Amino acid sequence: MTQTLQAPALIRTNIPFRLDGLPWSRFHVLVVIGLGITWILDGLEVTIVGSLGPALQSADTLHLSSANLGAVASFYVVGAVIGALVFGWITDRHGRRLVFYVTLIVKLSGFEAPTDRVLRLGRAKLN
Repeated sequence: MTQTLQAPALIRTNIPFRLDGLPWSRFHVLVVIGLGITWILDGLEVTIVGSLGPALQSADTLHLSSANLGAVASFYVVGAVIGALVFGWITDRHGRRLVFYVTLIVKLSGFEAPTDRVLRLGRAKLN
């Protein structure tokens, strides 16, 4: 018995036209402001990471060679991409709210701490 595959029917919609006709609202303003703030913070992060290069090559700090500094910068970008892909997948599976709360708890618990003292304090809270 053979089966023939049929192409799915073409669906025509006017949703894009209707979306273009919606009036500009407070929601749109908030989205543009949120995206603008994110864009500025992303640029600030790139600037900070770029300015750390000479400090990390200093003999007083890590004394990294240019090759090592390039590797560190590459790992930074690769880690950001992998993190975005993994957390995007987790978010699709479990929802934005849960993933947001998990990352907030990780941040507040001290896993990412600016000093050793804050790190120990955060880890003491978990025990």
